[in-house]
Amino acid sequence: MFPLLLQGLAMSMFFVPLVTISFDGIPGERVPSASGISNFARITAGSFAASIITTTWDRREALHQTRLTEVGNDYSPIYRHAIEQLQAAGMTQQQAAASVMRQVVNQSYLLSSLELFWICGWMAVVMIGVIWLTRRPAPSDLVVAAD
Repeated sequence: MFPLLLQGLAMSMFFVPLVTISFDGIPGERVPSASGISNFARITAGSFAASIITTTWDRREALHQTRLTEVGNDYSPIYRHAIEQLQAAGMTQQQAAASVMRQVVNQSYLLSSLELFWICGWMAVVMIGVIWLTRRPAPSDLVVAAD
């Protein structure tokens, strides 16, 4: 719950200044058009980002799965011990190997997710620095909310 609460707080502190900076200097009668273009750009960029993240996540999982299965073979004492324990619990040789492989896939996706979280976290830190380079919005007499 805490990470989602923190994320919601951070998102609100991100989008309000972003909209303020985006609409700075636009006359009041052009704000609806600018808002439409801004929403279009945001949704399109989000679609590209989701596509890129999903592809990267899947490809990094394949890399980690390859690396993990390289060490999980019949010559590995840890792998043999795991298979023996699963067989002692009542699994066949094939069931034990499938169970270990399922864990390898799960761990591969976890490692891929962690890498993407780190990348996104560092990108957010970089964007904090970039925001200080933007021009400060001019004060405005426009009233945005209706009474």
